[in-house]
Amino acid sequence: MCITSMLSNVHHLHALDCLLPDLGTPSKAVLDHAMREHVIDQAILTGLYRRPRY
Repeated sequence: MCITSMLSNVHHLHALDCLLPDLGTPSKAVLDHAMREHVIDQAILTGLYRRPRY
């Protein structure tokens, strides 16, 4: 078994001061615009992992 390079998953977490209206399936730009005035805190969670290659 050979180990490949390190991979990562990055998740952006936002605490909002209100519930957003139903946006359907928005693009990232539409969601960012809807949240812009309502973010009271945020965090970034990064997970690192290696996927074995067989």
